[in-house]
Amino acid sequence: MPTGIEIYIRPSAERTLLNICVPSTIAGQFFEAFKNGKVEELGVPIAFEASVLPEWRTGSADDPSQHIRVPITAINVAVGD
Repeated sequence: MPTGIEIYIRPSAERTLLNICVPSTIAGQFFEAFKNGKVEELGVPIAFEASVLPEWRTGSADDPSQHIRVPITAINVAVGD
């Protein structure tokens, strides 16, 4: 388990998973902050990672504000050491 919060999107067969990995040492703080609508100042780094599939891209290749739209099938939260 990472020392900080890891958030990542992974395509898996016909599904797209949003995974959130939270160290057990801050799990209580994380869930309380999440319930209150704002997760910050937990004292650990937070990182986001995504594998981008071509069908998720919006706009054209020369669009400077190009972004992705990801249809999420499931949100998984793992708490561990």
